[in-house]
Amino acid sequence: MCTKVNSKYVYYAKLFSLEDSRRMTGMKHYMEILRGLREDNDLTQFQIAQILGISQTMYARYERKANELPIRHLIALCKYYNVSSDIVLNLNPRHRKRL
Repeated sequence: MCTKVNSKYVYYAKLFSLEDSRRMTGMKHYMEILRGLREDNDLTQFQIAQILGISQTMYARYERKANELPIRHLIALCKYYNVSSDIVLNLNPRHRKRL
């Protein structure tokens, strides 16, 4: 019985990961959106790093997707750019086509 439960969970995990990958197709990664906001505002990585209180190297790693952006930095950047996190994370269906 234990193996059936485990196999059931494995099946659902695979199913959800397939659905997530299908949903993510064509959607911009949140760091691509943040990079676009930075460039649209004519800001350097160094300037954004100063706002976040980190090094330019660390911020560059975020933009390259080598490291995950901490939620506190996402919140700070959303406040700085005056945009909703739904837009940055591409969660609002109305804005998906526009970004």
